[in-house]
Amino acid sequence: MSSDSKNCYLTTHADHNEDCAYSSGLKLSKDVFDATMVQGTEFSYECLNVVKGYRNFYSVDCESSQDIYFSKNLVGCNDCIGCVNLRHKSYYIFNEPYSKEEYTKKFTEYHFGSRKNVEVFRKKAEDFWSHYPSKYYHGSHNVNVSGDYIYESKNALYSYEMLGVEDCKYCQFLSTKPSRDCYDYTEWGQGAELIYEAVVVGDSVNNVRFAYTVYSSHNIEYSAHSHGSHDLFGCIGFKQGEYCILNKQYSKEEYRSLHDKIIKQMSALPYTDKNGRVYEYGEFFPLDLIPFGYNETAEEFFPMGKEKALLQGYHWKEKDQQEYRQSSYKVPDDINDVQDDILEALLACEKCGRNYRLIQMELNFYRKAGIPIPSKCYDCRHYERVRYRSPLFASGKLCSKCGKNIMSNIPEHITTILYCEECYQKEII
Repeated sequence: MSSDSKNCYLTTHADHNEDCAYSSGLKLSKDVFDATMVQGTEFSYECLNVVKGYRNFYSVDCESSQDIYFSKNLVGCNDCIGCVNLRHKSYYIFNEPYSKEEYTKKFTEYHFGSRKNVEVFRKKAEDFWSHYPSKYYHGSHNVNVSGDYIYESKNALYSYEMLGVEDCKYCQFLSTKPSRDCYDYTEWGQGAELIYEAVVVGDSVNNVRFAYTVYSSHNIEYSAHSHGSHDLFGCIGFKQGEYCILNKQYSKEEYRSLHDKIIKQMSALPYTDKNGRVYEYGEFFPLDLIPFGYNETAEEFFPMGKEKALLQGYHWKEKDQQEYRQSSYKVPDDINDVQDDILEALLACEKCGRNYRLIQMELNFYRKAGIPIPSKCYDCRHYERVRYRSPLFASGKLCSKCGKNIMSNIPEHITTILYCEECYQKEII
């Protein structure tokens, strides 16, 4: 879901952006392409978990930095290439200082307008990062939290990508503050309170349960796509509705009486799906109602594969062969060799074969940034980028420095050197 944005293309979970494309989890940004979990950033590309950046390219976990390439965990830095764990540094390459003149010469020699050069440098940088420690979770200004990507929060347990939440558990993607007293809740926030088993709910919502796509409402149950409403049960598509059940209006007294009767019946005569799952009152909507394939939605965060997904009752979207036609157009390696006719060409992903096209503002961005045209489709680029995003689940680990027990979502393919909070503060900050 995206809102309040201008001239954006294929962005999801994105709000208040302008001239952006191919991104998810994007907030308050401009001229950003191929990004995930990025906020308050301008003119950047292929970034993950970046805040308040300008001209950040192929970088992860950076804050308040500009003109950085292939870097990780930088804060307040500028003009850095292939660096990691630096604070307030300028003109560094692989954590070594250079004069401004030396740095400029090196940058020109690297020529990041070539895709071949970019891929070589990306691998070199990722190998360099792996020799440096990471904090056991991404976050700051917290009290009693567990999970990952948590900021300015208190008592946020087993949660993921949270900002400004309090007393919440098993929640994800509440990236617009504040939220409080929520449980099993996915996406949004922004004045959310007493939310349970809900998806894409926010903007001054209170006491919303078993619902999705609801905003500016309260006392909502088993409803969807409604806003500015209160006391709805089993409703869809309401604007400024009240005391309605199955989209039918009732008096306040009738509503409450019928509401209680329905709950009793749902518990006494629950729905059972073909896999034997029982849905009494208090459970989210049955899997039968999911309109999308498992591989279009949950597979990214909860991978199980086609066979297992189908056995559990999920749908699975098969490939559309119309999206996999051969292309005779060869994408040039160097951005300087790209002609305008590429906008008319049907391109084919070099990894999966899926077709994709370039749009004008995208080509303009690549030329202005001096970076190569991607030779892979949006999906493949996305999945390669999120390799450096922690999964939703934590496991027990040991601090690599002091041996303290820690719970961390960060997998070993990202780093095997994890520090607890105390060791990280002593060595990195």
